[in-house]
Amino acid sequence: MIRIGVIFAALLIGAATNILNVWRLAATGPEFLPERGPDWSVHSGDGWYVIHSTAPGSDRFDGLSVPAWVVAGRGDALPIPLPPWSRLRNPPADPSKTTRLIEDARGWPFRSLTCAFEVDGRTIRTPGDPRGAPPRLVDGRELSAVNPPGPFIGPRPASLPRVMPMKPWWPGMIGNTLFFGVLAWVAMLTAMLGWRGLRAARAWLRRRRGRCPHCAYVLIEGLIHGCPECGWKRASADSPE
Repeated sequence: MIRIGVIFAALLIGAATNILNVWRLAATGPEFLPERGPDWSVHSGDGWYVIHSTAPGSDRFDGLSVPAWVVAGRGDALPIPLPPWSRLRNPPADPSKTTRLIEDARGWPFRSLTCAFEVDGRTIRTPGDPRGAPPRLVDGRELSAVNPPGPFIGPRPASLPRVMPMKPWWPGMIGNTLFFGVLAWVAMLTAMLGWRGLRAARAWLRRRRGRCPHCAYVLIEGLIHGCPECGWKRASADSPE
């Protein structure tokens, strides 16, 4: 029962650590630039021009709906594979309504929580028409106090707010939970073994000083007769032969 309880506690700690780590990355991690980020590359196909930005524990895929001939004509387009959690693997069917899809995934060592921004092509905010709607956040919670959204310039927002991703990607969630759970289990096991070693060392030191190893009572008659204070070895010492 104790071992099962320790394993269950370790898994709970692993799950909580994963979520807190994702939210820490979202709130304090490196900020992506509007059109490119560190270590960026592009993916072309199906009428979507995709820029992949990466940062420690973070990925962003920024997809822009363009005519297929435009994508085919770009010489710098690199066919990078999209991850299983990417919505761009099955992009919106009507690119006239969704002209841009920006998705973020956070987590370490595996991406485990995702969110996305959708830009409606019918309500794009432009310098000539500022009445358009801002990007719509999907599966996330905005942290406007950290980095408020900026104005729209053409079909691309000048900046995006920091958000807490809320949609789980279960393979990553399970992998991170097990990873942090194993670390928590090792830490608890180390603490328990350390406590047992400390108790054994304390008992040995008390024996060396002629004291009861349990309660530190001074044993005038020696260790062989047990402890009259707490009863350590007393029953065996008082039993008739």
